[in-house]
Amino acid sequence: QACPAGAAAFASASAMLALMSNPSLFERFSNLARWILRSYPTEALMGATTWTLFHAVAKLGNFALRSFDLVWSPDQLLNLPQDPHDFDRLRLHPALRVKHLEAAEGHQHPATRELASFLRNIKGIQQDPESMVYITAVGGVPFANYIQGFIQRALKVGLSALVIACMDSIALERCSQVVQDVKRSGSGSERFLCVPAMEGHVIFIKHAFLPVLLSAAVDT
Repeated sequence: QACPAGAAAFASASAMLALMSNPSLFERFSNLARWILRSYPTEALMGATTWTLFHAVAKLGNFALRSFDLVWSPDQLLNLPQDPHDFDRLRLHPALRVKHLEAAEGHQHPATRELASFLRNIKGIQQDPESMVYITAVGGVPFANYIQGFIQRALKVGLSALVIACMDSIALERCSQVVQDVKRSGSGSERFLCVPAMEGHVIFIKHAFLPVLLSAAVDT
């Protein structure tokens, strides 16, 4: 009540931060901002310039949740055994894991096919009892400029496999170019996969790729 414009600005900023990790908090904070604006329209307008309130609201509008951002289907997963103990054996047995990945060659979901094809050609996944696959997401300037350094660091520390979800064409083009440069240098480009992920925000990345990777019998 003391400062509705400030409260609405904080609620909008909190909603944008929550969007990166917790969609339920995003909904709570965005609804709070809307309630403040509806309950105190005059006070909010008077303080809007000081708090750059409408700038925050406009930015928040760019992150509207859509159904495909938060929903994924079990049909996107690799086929899983009925007995959970069988899955543990699959996860710890390299030869069984490779066969599991090869069976996904005709999977109906394109991203699942691409991930399975990428994973089964990685030496560590073919040989190690347990295998870790790392995933990160990047998009836009200036963040796309860090892809080269990120991949070089991954090579130096010896990451077994890295999936880079590219959230716009700038990141995808840059990532693909860096991986091609690594391939030409003979440094192990087969360990890196650039995948397009332009249909949503970071929440989409989590829901689209993490369950599929886990169903591939690797740790991530």
